[in-house]
This record gives sequence, structure tokens and C-alpha cells, in this order.
Amino acid sequence: MKYITAFGVTKGKEHGVLKKKGLSFQKFVFSLCMGCGVFVCSLFAFAMNDSDAYQLLLSDVKNSFGTKYGDFVENGGSGSVEEEEGYSYEYVTTSGLNLDLIDRIPEVATGKIGYIKELLSIYRDAQNGKIVDGVELQLATLLGMHVNEISMVNSGGDLLPRYYFKPEDWKKETPNYCLWDYTSKSYKAGVTNGNVSEAGGYGIFQHLHTYAGTKSGVEPLSVKRDTSSGDVRFLPDMIATSAELYREFLRSCCPAKYLSDSEKGICIGICNNRGGAGCAAYLMGMHEYRDFFRYCNKMSKKAVKNSVTVWNDLFQEYFNQNIDSMDADVVSNFDTGESRCAAILIAAHAKDWYIDQFCFNTTNGAWNSMLSVYKALYPREYQEDKNGAKLKETLKGMIAASVKESIKRTTNDSSVTDEDCVKVYGTKNYQGGSRMRSDFGGSLWHVSKERDDGVYKNSYASGKKPYYITSVDRTNAGYFFNCSGITGKYVYARLLKIAGVNSVDPTNPSTYSGTVTSIVRTRIETSTPTQTTTNGTYVGELDDYYAKNGVKLSNLSKNRIAVLNVAAEIAASPNWIYGFGMSRWGTCNNGRVGWRTDCSGYVYSVYQYAGFENAPRTNTTGIANSPMWNTVKFKELKPGDILNSSGHHVVIYLEGNSINSVTDVEAICDKSGSWIPSKEEEIAIYHNKDRNGYVPKRFKSIENEDYKLKPKKVPHKENDKDTITPAY
Repeated sequence: MKYITAFGVTKGKEHGVLKKKGLSFQKFVFSLCMGCGVFVCSLFAFAMNDSDAYQLLLSDVKNSFGTKYGDFVENGGSGSVEEEEGYSYEYVTTSGLNLDLIDRIPEVATGKIGYIKELLSIYRDAQNGKIVDGVELQLATLLGMHVNEISMVNSGGDLLPRYYFKPEDWKKETPNYCLWDYTSKSYKAGVTNGNVSEAGGYGIFQHLHTYAGTKSGVEPLSVKRDTSSGDVRFLPDMIATSAELYREFLRSCCPAKYLSDSEKGICIGICNNRGGAGCAAYLMGMHEYRDFFRYCNKMSKKAVKNSVTVWNDLFQEYFNQNIDSMDADVVSNFDTGESRCAAILIAAHAKDWYIDQFCFNTTNGAWNSMLSVYKALYPREYQEDKNGAKLKETLKGMIAASVKESIKRTTNDSSVTDEDCVKVYGTKNYQGGSRMRSDFGGSLWHVSKERDDGVYKNSYASGKKPYYITSVDRTNAGYFFNCSGITGKYVYARLLKIAGVNSVDPTNPSTYSGTVTSIVRTRIETSTPTQTTTNGTYVGELDDYYAKNGVKLSNLSKNRIAVLNVAAEIAASPNWIYGFGMSRWGTCNNGRVGWRTDCSGYVYSVYQYAGFENAPRTNTTGIANSPMWNTVKFKELKPGDILNSSGHHVVIYLEGNSINSVTDVEAICDKSGSWIPSKEEEIAIYHNKDRNGYVPKRFKSIENEDYKLKPKKVPHKENDKDTITPAY
């Protein structure tokens, strides 16, 4: 049996682990006594400063290393902790959120207070490594991811993290209505009154099929259930899925010991969204998931600190400098589009950050969102620049046409060429869709004056070591912001206040921060881990296209995301035009050439390319009579459903509270209303359309979670191969 002292952290590679071999009994006793002495003194000092917290610590000391839902280490007593074979342990003291405050939330049997306490308790267990063996996921990060992915829900006037059931319906240890028991069985039983749509994937973290359902080792409370461990809708298993993606990054790229809590949060967030290899690639200035292993060796401590710390410092420095002026309530409820604006805005106030032209255009297209974020983050500056004219000039100054240009502007080194950048970073620019999908919204990147210490596989042609670059698409810049802990900290404080912890002031971090001492348990690798890559499937980010057209979409299922992404891709393409039927590439009456479709052909194409192979090839009359299209009430319509007028026209519904004022995306001949191709063949979004007389329809398979989508590539050029049959 191996032992470590209770608080005897040893410097160096061993990290407090006392190896069995070579450890004398005298040294062991001495270390044990010293550890106990430090522990007693620490408790005494703690008591002098915070008697309430001291009493809480004493009351909870027996359970401080585990809960009934997944103990990860046994308290060995007498100031020692039993070490399992194959694991190493270290005691780590950090400054962060005071998680003991969760225990001050009153115990209740029903209602939103109990919901808050259970949610925060589970996330605390995740941070303490109790949900997933050997992996810590920061509470602030999980909260940031939670509200970023599916937003908040109004519960009795309070905004709370959304879940499958309403927070006010929570019941302690009740099947289907507590977090420790909500499973796919609950979902299939129809317990979804919290209005959580599984946009892009399963659960509150929106995991794809590929990754969803990693086994946490924590079992639901229900004794009788028809779900297995690894349930896509069981919260501990959702956490385990995020943990596994993060673990991939840690194993193949970066030891966790190099990262602070907020730095871990950034990596956890981006791993959740793009996988381990995607996270590594972004940190080292690439956008392709496999490019890290193509262009880089295993990350070093220097590379990790240079890349992750750059992002962490960007957000933490903002937080420290602006804590007294920022609007915390607004910041804690940023949606995904606003988070992206926040990341760009904060970078605009720092040095050596750059954006490409496409990122500028995308940001400019969502200028109202940028102004609202500007007002919340920099209220004083906003008062002098309410239309954002000065801000826009600053953003223009951040635009760099190429990587070499940004390197020269930061380092004054003009010797780096485009060829060097392609050789080292895999790209000479981050413009638009050259190295990433154009619908990611462009790029944000940082150039460091620090040079590589052997991570990049190639050097510049001059023989000099490359400069570190870290880059990310605009979509994931927002994820970086949310997962850095800023959003999560405020959400945490606000939830505590709502739950009755009156000592907490969300505007004063000192009321909910503290010093945390915890055990870190790490599996000892017996061999070099295999480098793995994540071949992530893009699930779409709708905000950029739809937001700049005045449409806000959120809380959508994966099926609807797929439909709306294709609808946007076709509508935004200059080579898709209106034309009767689906004669494919051809010339319309006004002389325009491109991929032709009429209104019903557009609906058919959207559903087919999205992956619904059972979508029928028919016209508006056929839609009216097809058993694949169910009639629904207008108030039941969701984005991606359709409004059909038999023999006349059909549109894809986006939003609208009245059938007399609908926002839709459609293929229409021209804006004047003529149905004879003449002036403007348009496939686009239209606002305030009167659809009185149209029948609301829903494709039968769009609500079927088990339907396996088989998406197909949308053609854009004349010689592109098409994969679907013309409509008629």
C-alpha cells in the first residue's frame, strides 16, 4: 500500500506522492506529523477568519473526498489517503469560487431552490473529479457551457439554466423530476416541459451522436429503468462525454498540471465544441482538426502557457480591470451571438490581436448585437460612442490580409513569407473559407513575440524558429469567452442569491470566492498514449447568417439545425437561383445562370441535402396530400417547418407570432410578386409576410430523434456532383 501525507505537497516531479520504494519509516512518520500539524494550524487560522465556514468544514470533513454518487478516493484516516495502484495523487490549493456556499442553500423537497442546489452540487462533484475518474471539469465552465448552449428559462421571475423539466417542477429524488434521475426513459415518457430542444445534438451540452453517452459510472436513482449507463440525457453521463473529449486533449497534447482553473475551462469548452485535436489545432494557429498532428509535435509546457494563457489573460485582464463597471446581469445572460461579439470586442482592446476581413464583415452584419455587448462590457466608453463609430474603426485596424502581415505588424520581422506560413501553420491566411467553413464567421488570432521551442514540425525558410500563433474562428471565440469562467462565475453567484444565500453579492466576487484545497487524482500512464484525432461533424451555427437578416434562432433540435443550415447555405449562395422545377444547372429567363429551383423544389432540396432521404419529390399540391407532411396548428410551428399553399407557393417558416406576419426563407421569382421569371430570382429571407390561407406543415421525421440523417454536400459550381434526384 502506498501513502501520501495529508498536506505535504512535495516540489518536483513527484507532486506530493511518496513512493513505497525508498521511503523509510522514520521519514514517513515525520511527514505524517508535519502534515497533521499544518492541517491543525490551517484549521485554526481558518476558524479565526470565518467561523461559519469553519463549522461547515468540520461538519463535512468526513465526506470531503467523496459523495454517495461516486466516491473517487477513500479517506484513509489519520491524515492519510489511500492510493490505488495505477494512480498518482497531489494536493492542490487554488483560488477560485467558494463552492462550500452550495451547502448553505436550504434543503427543500420541491421547487427551484432544490433544482439550483442539485445542479450546482453535481457541477461541484464534476470539478472535484467525482463524476469522471481522474478528470476535473470546472463548475464555472460547465455553467458557462450550459447557458451558452441552451440559454436560460424564466422561472417565477428568475432566469435559471434551462433543463428538460421546469426548475419549479423539481422534486427531490423523484423519478424524471430530479437531475440524479432524468434519463432517456424520462424523455421518451414526454417529460420535456422545460422546453429544452436538442439543437445539434443530445442534452444540455449539445453532444453529437458520435460522442454522446459516455459512461460516467454514476447510476440514476431509479432502481427500475430501461436505460443503460452512458445515457445521452443523464446529466452525469453528459458531463462524462465532455470529460472524455477533454481527456483526449490532455492525453495527446497537454498535461493538466500546466493549466490554471480558468485555462482548464477554456480547453474544456473548446474540446466540448471541437474535440481534443480541434482544441490543440486552434491553440497553435490552425483551423483544420487534423492539422495539429500534421504540423506539430506534442505540445510543450511553454507552448501551452503561451497559447492557453494568451486567451486566459485576454479575458481575465478584462474582468479585473472592468469588474466595477460592467453590467453583470447582462453578461451572465449573453446568448451565443453576443458571446462571439464579446470575444471580438475584448480582443479589440488588447495588443497583437487580428481579424480577417470576413470576421469583420460578419461582426458588422451583427452590429446591433455588438452595440448591446459594447454597452454591457464597456458602458463608459459606449456613452461616448453610442453608434460604435470609433469601435468600428478599431476593428478595421485589426484586419490583416495574411498571417505574414500580422507577424510583421507584431514583431517587425519582414522575413517571414507566405510560403513559411503555409509550411508552419498550414495556411497563409485565415480569410473566409480558405482554411475553414465560411459559416464559422471568419477568424480571430494572436501573434506572439515568443518563438517556438520545438512544437511546430517545421521552421521558417531562414532557419529561424516560428512565432507562436493561436487562432480561432469567430464562432468558437464566443465559446472561449463563455468557458473562461466569466459568464459562469456570475451565473453561479446569481443562482446562490436566488437560492437564499443572502451573503452573496453577484457584483462583489469576494462574497463568493475563496481558497480551495483539493486532491487531484491522475492515472499513471504505463506507455506513451496513442495520438488520436477527432473527426468532428459540423452541426452548424445559425446565428451569423440569420442574425444579420434580423432572425434569432435558438433551442432547436439537431434535425432542425440540419434543415436550417442547408436552407441558409442555399439562400446565401450566389449560384442558387429561382427556376421552375429542378432542371439543375441552367439559365433562367432573365439570363442568370446557376443551380435552379422553384419554391417546392427548394423545400425538397433543403430536406434532402440535410439528410432526410425520405423527403418526397413533389410540388405544393403533392405536399398538401403527402402522408410525410403532417398538418399542425400555427402556434405549434417551429423553425424549419413549412407553410404550404396548394397549387401556389410554399415557404420554410422561421419565426412569427401571427400567420399574418411571418418571417420565412423561400424561393421566389421576384420581389414584386410576379411568378414569371423576369427581374430578380431570389432565394432569401423575407419579413412580415401575410401567409393567411397557407397550411402549417411539419415533416414527419423531423421530430424523430432516432431518424438517422444522411447529409449530402450542396453543389454550388456547374461541375459539382449532385447527389439527389431532381424534384420532378
